[in-house]
Amino acid sequence: MNHYELPVRRPFWRTFSTLLWSVAIFGVFGIAQVFGMIAYLTKSLGRTINESDLMAMMPTLETDGNVLTWASLASFIFAVPLILLIIKLKRGSSIRDYLALNNTSLKNYIVWTLIMFIAVMLMGWGGTAIGEKSATEFTGSVFKSADNKMLLYLAVAVAAPIFEELMFRGFMYKGLAEGPLKPVGAIIVTSALWAVIHIQYSWYPILMIFVMGLILGWSRWKTNSIYVPILLHCLNNFVSLLAIDKGWA
Repeated sequence: MNHYELPVRRPFWRTFSTLLWSVAIFGVFGIAQVFGMIAYLTKSLGRTINESDLMAMMPTLETDGNVLTWASLASFIFAVPLILLIIKLKRGSSIRDYLALNNTSLKNYIVWTLIMFIAVMLMGWGGTAIGEKSATEFTGSVFKSADNKMLLYLAVAVAAPIFEELMFRGFMYKGLAEGPLKPVGAIIVTSALWAVIHIQYSWYPILMIFVMGLILGWSRWKTNSIYVPILLHCLNNFVSLLAIDKGWA
């Protein structure tokens, strides 16, 4: 007689707890970004930055590549360990299982990269057809104002995508997909929330981000690997910067 072992079902935070923890993570994320901005401005200006200084400079800081670089790196340093800590606070949970840190086939990487490439191209053409700009103008301003381009690449094409995928397609997806929303509902909700945090863009780039989120979430679900959406996200951000760098956009 053959005996089969059922897969171990690890504990996880339920829907309400997932949302509460997510608010806490985003709170730390926001504080870390402000800390990164203040640290950079204090160093570059050579004096202490107070709240009134920060508010006065805010309109220009939005597209400042140096500020974005240090804010992104600071939020990554503080927020990613917090996600891991919160997962471990759930007794019996596994970080690998929770975040789907699973290997997958080369075919999966290639197929989902092609899907994302086609989707981005179609949405880009659609935006041009209706006279809506993509995020190129914003990205261009960020890139041109950054003093250290390599550090900007690290922040935008590595640190930011890893945090966002661990957060949206990792921690949040797990808690929502295991609840009443199921995987499809979790993909839609996390994509919408991911799009909303990109308030620096106009409506069409935000719509594009939502659609990209659907693809990222779908790839996470179908491959059971967070590495696929991380790769897609990193590639997208890297190519966006490279296009500005090389004058392709």
